[in-house]
Amino acid sequence: MTSSIRTPFSNEAGRPYDEEELTAIFREGDQSMDSSLDVQEFCDLMKSRGVQESEEVLRDWFAAIDEDSSGSLSIRELVEYISHDGRLNHYTGEKRSKAEIMGIAEGAEIEAQADVQEGLEDMFVDAEKAKADVAENLLLQHASGISLEMVKHLFLDLDTDLSGKISTPELYLLAPMLGMDWDEEEVAAIVKVADKNGDGEIDFDEFYGWCLKNVKVDGKGELKKRERELELQKYNDVDPKLLKLLEETCHDVMQEAPERPAETEKDQFGQGRFLKEHLMSCYLQAKVWKADQAFCNAALFHAIYEPGFQFRVIELQTARPFLRYVMGVDGEWLLYNFIGASRSIFNPDGLYHSPRVPGSWNQIDFETGEHLVVPAEKRRDLVRLEFTNNYDKMYLHDETDPVKSLWLYCQHINVYDLLLDGQKEIVDRYGARGKDATCEEVALWHEKRFKGVPVTPTWAAHIAMFREGGQYGDLEKQGKLFS
Repeated sequence: MTSSIRTPFSNEAGRPYDEEELTAIFREGDQSMDSSLDVQEFCDLMKSRGVQESEEVLRDWFAAIDEDSSGSLSIRELVEYISHDGRLNHYTGEKRSKAEIMGIAEGAEIEAQADVQEGLEDMFVDAEKAKADVAENLLLQHASGISLEMVKHLFLDLDTDLSGKISTPELYLLAPMLGMDWDEEEVAAIVKVADKNGDGEIDFDEFYGWCLKNVKVDGKGELKKRERELELQKYNDVDPKLLKLLEETCHDVMQEAPERPAETEKDQFGQGRFLKEHLMSCYLQAKVWKADQAFCNAALFHAIYEPGFQFRVIELQTARPFLRYVMGVDGEWLLYNFIGASRSIFNPDGLYHSPRVPGSWNQIDFETGEHLVVPAEKRRDLVRLEFTNNYDKMYLHDETDPVKSLWLYCQHINVYDLLLDGQKEIVDRYGARGKDATCEEVALWHEKRFKGVPVTPTWAAHIAMFREGGQYGDLEKQGKLFS
């Protein structure tokens, strides 16, 4: 049986709390600053307001208030509940109408959300300001192996006085996190580079920019300081005819939303960017990995034949002769056959997972449906190109998640020796972070991501590789997954 709330939700003068006071109470409980209260935050808030009830009773209250069963309470739900039948006002005997209650709830909710947003904007960099050059920032994240969330955690650890800035004494705390021991001269040099506005301290925007170019994650998953600041190459070595073609064909084409349920999580595939931004980012990433110019050109155009968008970016019959002329026969071959290879990466007999036997590999021609024999050296180029494509798409991936990291590690270990050295370092990083997970957890994670939608044959076969009798499930059982 659910108890009624007897918390004194009125102030010391005995009058009901107003909108501003309700907002303050809600903010007091919202320790995670996400504009909602989970069950533990609710229980802690009730106890702090003087409620003398057991944890079980408080959880009953939470369930009663959580009308939509979302597992969290908005300020609207909380105010409506404690205001119902005059409970909010029971110390004065005063009652408020439903309209008044709803008005309080709506006003407090808006104020709370605005306050949280303002707090986040004060502490962290504004998204538009930090990502004025989206492609460059994403590329810097890729090249360094760090994310915005990782930098946020570092900043909070260093900002010990909660001033919103890192002082020189606080910056010394970063040294052991990077496996270093800095002297006064070294710290002063970092402040000089990072402190763009010259106020003697480093705000989050400045810290984020400095980390992207000066910190990296090594193959063991540990943070290290670069010996020299990372500099990105630009596009001045691209054939002008290719840049003109890219501008004409891809300028207004958006990356299509994924069709497979397993691709719908926000941390999986980076949707919503213009295709051109994705292609240019892939080009720059290939440059960071020191790929040759022919491969970088292929990275710049790898999706140009893709028919999965609302319309094909470019018509085959008109484009193939031109691209063969500009990029060479081998370069254009790579673009054409990338589509079929990319579609096979989850298949047990696909680009990534098919047995590594000497000689050729078979794939399906995406245009004709015919089987195509791919020589070993061309499979290597397709593997490298698909890694480049997928790594850029997965810029939102949370590498701290061991299950996802194990999956990404297994995706590439069969073709590990075909990758570029910079790509191998990333796979090593996945492996280091995936050792705390199991193949069964990977299989269960994929199954849950379908959210009640029937698992397709392709994904069923992919998931089976992580269970007993499967390629990676058996390697794990034999203790050879990380050998």
